[in-house]
Amino acid sequence: MALLPPSSVKRIAHLDVLRGVAILLVVLAHVPFTIPSGRYGADVLFAVKNWCGTGIDLFFVLSGFLISGLLYREYDRWGTINYARFIWRRGLKIWPAYYAFFGLLLVINVLWPCLEGARPHYWLVKKTWASWVFLQNYAYNLWPHTWSLAVEEHFYIALPVVLWLLIRLHRKRERQHCFNSIPHIAALICLIAIIGRAVSYYMSSGTNVLYIYVVTHLRLDGLMFGVLLGYLWHYRREQVVGFVARRRIVAAVSVALVLSALVVPFESFIYTVFVYPALYVGFGGILVLTLCTAWSQCPAVMRRWAMPLTSSLRVMGIYSYTIYITHRCVLRVLPNMEAALRDMFAARGLGPVAIDVLVIAVYLVLGLGSGILLSHIVERPVLRWREKHFPSLTSSVPKVQGDGRENVRKGVRSEKVRKGVRKIFQAGYNSS
Repeated sequence: MALLPPSSVKRIAHLDVLRGVAILLVVLAHVPFTIPSGRYGADVLFAVKNWCGTGIDLFFVLSGFLISGLLYREYDRWGTINYARFIWRRGLKIWPAYYAFFGLLLVINVLWPCLEGARPHYWLVKKTWASWVFLQNYAYNLWPHTWSLAVEEHFYIALPVVLWLLIRLHRKRERQHCFNSIPHIAALICLIAIIGRAVSYYMSSGTNVLYIYVVTHLRLDGLMFGVLLGYLWHYRREQVVGFVARRRIVAAVSVALVLSALVVPFESFIYTVFVYPALYVGFGGILVLTLCTAWSQCPAVMRRWAMPLTSSLRVMGIYSYTIYITHRCVLRVLPNMEAALRDMFAARGLGPVAIDVLVIAVYLVLGLGSGILLSHIVERPVLRWREKHFPSLTSSVPKVQGDGRENVRKGVRSEKVRKGVRKIFQAGYNSS
């Protein structure tokens, strides 16, 4: 099977499949089942369930890779990075679905006691303030799974600033060397995060593993490793392709690193200090292998059997963000909804295992369906509006040879301006 860098369209499809794998792992990590720990095989099921939480680490690597790639391409075309435009475009992707869904949940949680003759829980409005400014991983969090959205939001704010500073520092030098310090910065941030987790674990005697798990300054290394991969893929692609030519070794090592989380206890010092880096390095290896493997070169038998699975995963990847928002809350939209389902199934004479299977089935249907529904109702209309009024700076304008700082300030908010910019760039190409 040849290792060839696939086209941009195929790369996007491959990454959608990886997103689908990540969201599937996260959804499975939160499945509600009540198998007693003493039952045969229960410990294995719980270990696999906990391991599925590593889908978050895959999401971090993918986010670092994709977001940094957008910024690298914007710099290559324009000679700078439009920070305000980047934040606005990311915000239109993240904020509408987030605020719509969790705003609805807050209203339900506040007003639900009224149906029982009690006073509304207005205190929740004040107590959930951190969730509305993406600080819930440092404060009270009514919706625990949203901690990773806060980490990524902080990353979206910080990364363009770092890249803009590098551009300013290298303004008088050759443009192709602007981001050469990215590997050193990424290595430094990863080292600081590892040391920070070790110190935090030691100072608390291992009692704050959940705090270590969710706070941004101790989890930023996975995203920065994705930024490093984005840099290598964007500017050192030949070396990356040459490295993964030993695909069997890379695949074996990557899978072994990812599976290390299956055998190391989550509460241990080893997991806190060493397994997190093993996860993002392993997922990074899988990401690079995915990018460098042309699907058309796979054996026909493999393509025929794998196509339905990859197609399903790609669909899940397309809706991964809204599925992530809704999946853990679908059985908590109404208080005691899960308990009511279990009581209903138990009243029909079903055993504990059958009840778990049915509750999990309801959870999966509601989790995936509500995420797709939220995407079509909120996310996609907003994204269509975004692409109409704030199109991407990396998709519609020819690549710039020189410094484009003045051009990017003009923006592309109207067709007239876009045509004028194209004419200027075309004139530059003709003259050169």
